[in-house]
Amino acid sequence: MSVALVFLTPPVQPPLAVVLKGRALELGRHPDCAVRLAEPTVSSRHLTLRKRGQVYVMTDEGSQNGTLVLAAGSEEPVLLGPSAPRVIQDRDQIHLGHVVIELRTQPPFFAEGEVELLPDPALIPERAVRAAMESLSLSVSDEELKQAVDSLLEAPEERIVRPAFDAELAQRARAELLARDVVLRDPRPFDWVISLCALGLTSIAGAALYQLMTRN
Repeated sequence: MSVALVFLTPPVQPPLAVVLKGRALELGRHPDCAVRLAEPTVSSRHLTLRKRGQVYVMTDEGSQNGTLVLAAGSEEPVLLGPSAPRVIQDRDQIHLGHVVIELRTQPPFFAEGEVELLPDPALIPERAVRAAMESLSLSVSDEELKQAVDSLLEAPEERIVRPAFDAELAQRARAELLARDVVLRDPRPFDWVISLCALGLTSIAGAALYQLMTRN
């Protein structure tokens, strides 16, 4: 089993991709990482993919911003904890800070022309930065490109601030949804009262008619 990594950010057309065929692959900004990502929200050693038996698992290495995993067909990402490795499933999307990567485990990994396959993962920062600059119509020399990549790789880590959970707001939203649900389920709450009254009047009328008939 192999794993292909398709880098969806920055917007590079076609996306950059590498295929993992060895036992392990580490992603981060450290020079020793096989895949170096020039992004300040990515930690020095952020994520590792390891082969265990016939599957690959991903492990967050205690990164500053954590790793979010969005499984194929799911709408809610989950946080990958450092002590809880996760088995990689086909089309999992992982978010390392601001970097989004799609993992593919089912060959053929790519359609023809879908990605730019890189034989050396170390080329990812250079290719990504160059593509980003070209998308802004900026021409850059090889020396300027190297300086830009080095400055990004050596920049201090940035912490992503995620909004805190607001319990009071969640409670108000839940109460509002419940109120709407009651209205939707029972738009005429007094129908049952009218039905009982009608049944009662019918019973009274029937009893009166019976008494008239028996009196004759």
